[in-house]
Amino acid sequence: MSAQIYSYVYKLRKQLGDEVRLERQHAGYTLDTLDAELDVVAFDRRVEQGRRALAVRDYGTAAEQLRAALALWRGPALTNVTEHLAEVERPPLEEAWANATEQRIEADLALRQDTGLTPELTSLVGKYPLREQFRAQLVLALCRSGRRADALLAFHEGRRVLADHLGVDPGPMLVRAYQEALHDEEPEYPPKPGVVVARERRRRANSPLLPPDIGHFTGRRAELATVRGAWAATGGPWARTAPSRLLITGAVGTGKTALAIRIGHTSAEQFPDGVLYAPLTEWDGTPRPVADILTQLLHGMGEEPAPGTDVRDLLRDYRIAGHDRRILVILDDVVDERRLDDLIPTSPMAAAMVTSRQYLTGFPHRHVMALDPLSERDGVKLLAAIAGEYRVYKELAAARTVVRLCDGLPLALHIAGARLASHPLWTVEQLATRLADPARRLDELCHARQTVRGRLMTVMQRLPAPARALLPALVSADPAGFTARSVTSAATALTETADRLEELADLHLVAPAAVDDAGFTRFRLTGLNRLLAAELAAGEDRS
Repeated sequence: MSAQIYSYVYKLRKQLGDEVRLERQHAGYTLDTLDAELDVVAFDRRVEQGRRALAVRDYGTAAEQLRAALALWRGPALTNVTEHLAEVERPPLEEAWANATEQRIEADLALRQDTGLTPELTSLVGKYPLREQFRAQLVLALCRSGRRADALLAFHEGRRVLADHLGVDPGPMLVRAYQEALHDEEPEYPPKPGVVVARERRRRANSPLLPPDIGHFTGRRAELATVRGAWAATGGPWARTAPSRLLITGAVGTGKTALAIRIGHTSAEQFPDGVLYAPLTEWDGTPRPVADILTQLLHGMGEEPAPGTDVRDLLRDYRIAGHDRRILVILDDVVDERRLDDLIPTSPMAAAMVTSRQYLTGFPHRHVMALDPLSERDGVKLLAAIAGEYRVYKELAAARTVVRLCDGLPLALHIAGARLASHPLWTVEQLATRLADPARRLDELCHARQTVRGRLMTVMQRLPAPARALLPALVSADPAGFTARSVTSAATALTETADRLEELADLHLVAPAAVDDAGFTRFRLTGLNRLLAAELAAGEDRS
């Protein structure tokens, strides 16, 4: 072994010549460079000079020194050495090269010498996918080249790689590059201190479009906890690849809008850039123009579109304005989902909450929350919150009867409570007696401009003619439940009746209760829907 080492030393001395001295010392050898210079020493010295120049923003000197340092590299470090030496010494050298390259590109970007940087940075990002500075520099270089869409894609790909490999969000450097590329025509690099902070403060100053919370909101504790837990479980906003979605559906009067507004108010801290609200229908149930909705949402984000702006331009402005914002957009009472995707923000930092009386195809089951009527206990609490606790709980049995006659619907209970509050001499028993008369119940559930009949009619009027024609048969059917077979007439095919019942179920006008022995779904027509259906059937008979 010693003879082999001596042979290697002899060959090395011949290769190095007289400019250096390789001498035996104790159990090893010492290399004296004399007046010569080692590449690694020269590299370290020039990198340090370049780093100091960067610190004082002398970008010209920094670029010159760092470029000279990197020119000393002539391929991979420590090729053709022993495996042990490569394993121990190569990683620090490669890390030093990568750091120097990052700093040289930083100087080039500051000097606007970014020609040709995009191909180099693309290669570097491919080689070092987890180094955020290379990706941040690529985002800026792409944006300066007029490739803003590619810049945003580069950021989102980096966010995905970090989440998949490390389970972390992008750091401030990459986030800052993304925000600069998104907002500035020509991103400044390095950014001036406070630019991003000022933008955040400006965004957070925007007023949300959320209506006031309902002071006597009652029940729905499980639903509120589910939503908050679901949003918290998604991790930080950068951990998502698409905006969060939630559909709240249920029958007319189950409190979908009230729940959405309560969620909006209680989730404000999770969406610091604003909670926006837009109804998608007019007071009579007709759809609002998309241009009006987009304009309203843009106003909520501090944008001022010019009157008469084309829908396509409004949509573009809405996409741009909401792209990097942590906002919650509440879209209330969706009746036509064809334009819904245009109104849902695209940013993975955002969330959209939609209310609708029917299930929508764009929401998988895990993103759907179907509201049932309130329990008897929560119904009584709501009635007491409006009409007075002492007054209601003093007649608890009568209050329970009122809840039952209102089908446990928050809308009907709000109206019933308001009627009690406006008639201080009434007892709860008197109200229950008035509601017990089927012929007068819908008339009694009316206060000011709020009517249960009117709200139910907005759904009945949208029914297709064949489904509406089935209502008389349902009114006379068994109140305990009916199937398509039991309500099919001789002139109608069984499959047609089944399809019509499914249409009614989609709008929550009938409720599936069970499946009978023959495999048919048994449906129920709830009390208030049955009363209105009977009125409509009687009116059609008279006409």
